Amino acid sequence: MDARETTRTIPLFDRSGMTLDASWARHPYFAYNRQMLRRSFSALREWDHYIIIDSGRSYIIDLDLMDGNWRTFCSITFTDLSLGQSRGIRSSRGFSNHRLDLSTSSALDSQATFQDKDNSLTLTFMKRTGCRYVIFNAPSLVLPDGSVGLLGDFTIIQNEDDDSMNFFFQERDQRRRSFVLGEKVIGMKVDEGFIRRGGHRDDFAQGGALAVLDWGRGLIPGHRLWCGASATAVVEGHVMGFNLGYAGDGIQNALFIDGRMTKLPKVVFSGDDDMVIGSSDGAVEVTFRALSEDLVQPTKDLRQIYGMFSGHFTAEDGHIISFSDMIGWVEIHRP
Repeated sequence: MDARETTRTIPLFDRSGMTLDASWARHPYFAYNRQMLRRSFSALREWDHYIIIDSGRSYIIDLDLMDGNWRTFCSITFTDLSLGQSRGIRSSRGFSNHRLDLSTSSALDSQATFQDKDNSLTLTFMKRTGCRYVIFNAPSLVLPDGSVGLLGDFTIIQNEDDDSMNFFFQERDQRRRSFVLGEKVIGMKVDEGFIRRGGHRDDFAQGGALAVLDWGRGLIPGHRLWCGASATAVVEGHVMGFNLGYAGDGIQNALFIDGRMTKLPKVVFSGDDDMVIGSSDGAVEVTFRALSEDLVQPTKDLRQIYGMFSGHFTAEDGHIISFSDMIGWVEIHRP
């Protein structure tokens, strides 16, 4: 699969189906329209997934909305890396018929809310120019330290001139043609707002937390191994992060420093919990040390493991960028 860079807005579909070969872009140029997929509408999945990393306080908050024709899924997970434990809550609705109506582009102003019937889980994502807003409440969630309740209301700042990794690829298996349209927005700053853990309040304006958006739409190929890894942190005064993936021939691999993206080569994942991730040319050499696992994923075949990355990347000009103990996560989907 030889992916090419796209530098202008381009439609993914026409009335005959998918028209675009594997491509990637630095901005959300791919024009997606679920109404063009009526034949495959029942299998279509759409998701907005935010991960909040507070390195100073050693915790991760994972917030996930997934919508589809047959099911809507919502989850909130809190991971205390100092204790090496995760606690989460999830809820779903059947026969949802894309009830959340998630946006066709991450760049569009939008709002989506999930609330379960007994009010034990509420989650709202809202996008307005330059800002993303997150509000959530899980009043009965028992956290790793034994406190009860998790509440959050904060703003994520996105400089819309910054690069993000946007990618599209398609495959064919025995049943249907599958595709994945994704965007990874790495290293956004969490600004005004707070979370309350039990009776303790953390104000983000004082903490320096960072956010990652995993935005995706697709007919997911279920017949193959899928691995991914992401992390972000402030390193020597610069906001740094990366995204690495095995599916799609590594089309989504990228390094980010202060909003600028460098494309990375194909990588191989080895190991189970603790992992080694590397490229054949040595440009990527990363190790992952697992600390905790999210147990509220939407399918039993998907694992999301939180931990710390160390290693280095070699830039195109030969400059070596080293890092250690960067907080992030690994996803593994086994067919």
